[in-house]
Amino acid sequence: MKITWFLVALFWIASDFGYCHEFAPSLLKINELPQVTEERSRYSAVLKTPSRPDGLPMLTPEWPSSCETDRQTRVQAAGATTVSNFLLSCRFANQSLSGETIGVKGLGDTQTSAVVIVNLRDSRRYQEVLSVGKSKFVVPHRMDVFSVLTAYSKLGLAHILSGIDHLMFVFGLMLLIVGVKQLVFTITAFTIGHSITLAIITLGFIPESSGLIEFAIALSIFFLAIELSRDSEVGNLWRHPWLLAGGFGLLHGLGFAGALLEFGLPQESIFLSLVAFNIGIELGQLSFMALILILWFMAKSASLDLIRYSRQVSIYLLGGLSVMWCIERGMHWLV
Repeated sequence: MKITWFLVALFWIASDFGYCHEFAPSLLKINELPQVTEERSRYSAVLKTPSRPDGLPMLTPEWPSSCETDRQTRVQAAGATTVSNFLLSCRFANQSLSGETIGVKGLGDTQTSAVVIVNLRDSRRYQEVLSVGKSKFVVPHRMDVFSVLTAYSKLGLAHILSGIDHLMFVFGLMLLIVGVKQLVFTITAFTIGHSITLAIITLGFIPESSGLIEFAIALSIFFLAIELSRDSEVGNLWRHPWLLAGGFGLLHGLGFAGALLEFGLPQESIFLSLVAFNIGIELGQLSFMALILILWFMAKSASLDLIRYSRQVSIYLLGGLSVMWCIERGMHWLV
């Protein structure tokens, strides 16, 4: 009976994972425009956020009190995402957003975070990850080294924790591994792989092309599920799983690079922000792995049968979810 309820819980959690787009962080990007008058500053803003059942955006921005919305448009993007565009006119004492407060309303259980990016005309760029407990932030006058590290580490952490497909691949790698030494080698290979492509694409050595990347990432999870379903004595990947991890790590790095390019990089701290973003990703991966190991030890202490059944069900779930993502992303690419 305990095993049955555990399997039901796994299926229930997986159904939420299938709709993981709702849990991805929203994005509010604000760009300063050339001034028309000396008294007022002008800004364009874009808010990308999941839609509510009534079609309205799940989140709404909170502007400084001295700003007025001159124009607002809203369009329905791919899936259940709403893109809202704003044109703001602001009257600041220092003619800048620096020192002003920006926030979002609506953060809750289904939308737990939002990334806010501010681009000023003098090339200053500020980022902040807002959450339920911190839905507002004050735009700083200048970002020091610590601020860059903190901001981009938060961005990397938020991105990986909302990227259910990336986490499912890491989970599959953990199912493929036997022993601590193999675990260290495999996760290190995956980290090196995605770090290489993340740096190459972000620094502009190779142009970014997002066409089939998301579909290919889903396909990599399906391939991993197929490998997990085979006999552990068959194939070199069971004996050398870091080969699989390193190769597909290069692919997953393309997905990370696409997100980082959308966030943008400060020109004066490109390398530092790239390193910080990668640190955030690694912290998220390690936290997720720690959680899985804790659950595994709890299940092992409860019942060996639970471990055996949960492993098989996990493999089927990985395969089922990856097929669903392949169909969803493949159809989106074709359309």
